[in-house]
Amino acid sequence: MSLPILDASRFYTRWINADSTRAQKVAEVARLSLNSEVFAQVLQNETDAGAPLTGAMRRLRNLVIATLIKRDLEGAANLDEVVSTMTAFADFAVQRHLAAVMQEMTALYGTPIGEESGDSHEMIVLGMGKLGGGELNVSSDIDLIFVYPEDGETQTSSPEQRSLSNHEFFVRTGKKLIAALAEITGDGFAFRVDM
Repeated sequence: MSLPILDASRFYTRWINADSTRAQKVAEVARLSLNSEVFAQVLQNETDAGAPLTGAMRRLRNLVIATLIKRDLEGAANLDEVVSTMTAFADFAVQRHLAAVMQEMTALYGTPIGEESGDSHEMIVLGMGKLGGGELNVSSDIDLIFVYPEDGETQTSSPEQRSLSNHEFFVRTGKKLIAALAEITGDGFAFRVDM
């Protein structure tokens, strides 16, 4: 005999009870196949309603987790669905925040250029542990490694920008990405990050 969802999950109960529209949102999302397209649409709806990316991502996370809890406790989701959905969501969150942070950093400091190649570079984020293995659950943190292709310095395009070494640029980018994912706000956090 299974417990009612509201008795089985404190997170689900608190989250659903905090806003009368959430139960309907979970019911709607629970009928969908959760993937990056659905994540993108829900995130877009949140940002269109005025939420900043960090708040919108946290709200999306809570919706995804509540949906998985509901589906799991009702017997509609198996372990593979839970871990594959959470892994896909983590990848989505990292990539969206990385794109936003890179845009912000290049606006401030210019484009990182390789010293030997002369090519522009972006930070590469590698998922390790459960993220890398595709085994995230709803309470997993994410283990990340940040790399960049080559030393050099940023190439500025306006007098307001200040050039940095690629090392300093990507260190700052990594710190901002961690903060975007892990800082606790009124909406919670997107993912705890282990470096």
